[in-house]
Amino acid sequence: MLLLKCFGLFFGLVSGAQYSFTPVEQAPLYLSPEEFAVPNRYIITLKNNVGKNQGQFNQHIDFIRSLIKITNFQQSEVINFVEKVYDNVFYGYSASLDKSTLDFLRYSEDIEYIEQDKYMELDDVQPDSPWGLARISERDNYTPASQFNYNPNWGQGVNAYIFDTGINTTHVDFEGRAVFGIATPPLETERDCTGHGTHVAGIVGSKTYGIAKKANLISVKVFFCNGTGLASYFIAGINWALKDHELKVNEAIKNKKQPPKAVANASITSALSKTLNTAVENAITKNMFIVKSAGNRSTDSCNYSPASSGLSLTVGAINRLSQKGVYSNFGKCVSMFAPGTAIPSTFVGSTTAIAHLTGTSMAAPHVCGVAAAIQSMSGANPYDYGTLRKMILDKATKDVVLFPNNTANLLLYAKDFVK
Repeated sequence: MLLLKCFGLFFGLVSGAQYSFTPVEQAPLYLSPEEFAVPNRYIITLKNNVGKNQGQFNQHIDFIRSLIKITNFQQSEVINFVEKVYDNVFYGYSASLDKSTLDFLRYSEDIEYIEQDKYMELDDVQPDSPWGLARISERDNYTPASQFNYNPNWGQGVNAYIFDTGINTTHVDFEGRAVFGIATPPLETERDCTGHGTHVAGIVGSKTYGIAKKANLISVKVFFCNGTGLASYFIAGINWALKDHELKVNEAIKNKKQPPKAVANASITSALSKTLNTAVENAITKNMFIVKSAGNRSTDSCNYSPASSGLSLTVGAINRLSQKGVYSNFGKCVSMFAPGTAIPSTFVGSTTAIAHLTGTSMAAPHVCGVAAAIQSMSGANPYDYGTLRKMILDKATKDVVLFPNNTANLLLYAKDFVK
């Protein structure tokens, strides 16, 4: 085996680095369900004491890169490589690893656990009629006469990070407030090829179809143009967004200006993942309130991530009759419901394109928009995630959702936040 042949050479290369291995205990390895599993790709989470020590963190990254050089030696193609390094959302990295390299790496005492990378899916389905905004201003059922009550300054001073397929930033309804942040899949451009991210961003904060009509919308593209996404790319997006927000806050303080606040939307689903949930929860504790969609499989959302993470809000969808959408996931991991069927919003194809989409992907940004609205009224400092979560849940309309299927019967309500 190549690893064994190179064993002595490897330790010669990394002599002086402090690595400890044990012949018995390996780091835990969590494999993904076959439907979501990405072959030979893994997310490695380092122990906190390693990650927080810059020297130890750098030593481990040098170690894995040296190991990979050795394991790729004499092979006809490059199989092993490090792709993303995480130094904010948590400490670790994603890598492509063959079985022998993976087995060897698991002996490193720097590693907390390893999880197989996962495919992600977008939580929209398809097809008609503007009603979502008006519904969250009504305690009773929606009628054609219902109107959206809002504060025109909602979202002022808030950056909303949209983890999705990109945003059509030239759309006139964004009024120049939508910008490209980063694309984490390799070789991807800022273009939104599917329209999903543009539609989501429009619900959060576009002029006509949005809730927080003064929010800045930042595109964090975590999907390829064909709609394929990986958990490791989503985590890289969160890692970037946290650093971007920290940079913006520090710049504002330096210039003696009001620091921006941050919210985020993740209308995506993958298999149950400790790593994904940890990434979302760590971001939330760092003042980035992430709202998640429940998923569109009409099953228990506790079986999926990031919907099953507990700190923020997971949102199921209703239709115009206040019925749980037949597609919407449900269960104790769903925090509340919001409009999700036939929601109009901004789209791709032109600077004025509009589409009606259906899914929990459309429900979550209603809640994200309300979160942005509330944060814009918090004064000098943002509400912490516990306070913000409680405010949204406490004001929700109770017991109006039909057929909630063992889910908290709470429907988003925004009118009480109008000031």
